[in-house]
Amino acid sequence: MTQNNKYSLQFDAKQEGDRIVRFTGSTAAPDRHGTVLVPSGMRSEAYRANPVISFQHAEDSPDPDTAVIGRSLGETVLPDRVEVLVQFEDGNPVADKVLRKVLNKYLRGMSVTFRSIREH
Repeated sequence: MTQNNKYSLQFDAKQEGDRIVRFTGSTAAPDRHGTVLVPSGMRSEAYRANPVISFQHAEDSPDPDTAVIGRSLGETVLPDRVEVLVQFEDGNPVADKVLRKVLNKYLRGMSVTFRSIREH
């Protein structure tokens, strides 16, 4: 975990199978913008209908290999974090590069895109 006075990030990607990695997708700690996502408040029903993982939040990219590098096999909501089990797409050159960087620990985290239900 990396911390400063503004935010904390958890970097703990763990390989769990062939092309499958578990990430901490979000925590209850403030992010770099000061936003706090409450894990227990997550609503993933709509996401589960099409649980794609994009590279650099590029879900609207005209390059389909960047728009979708994998899929979430499931999200685990814990009191302090949300873990995401990611399966990287086979045969996708962007997914191959990202997975290689994750496995070699050059890239150790992910972030989530979300829509706020309630703010205060």
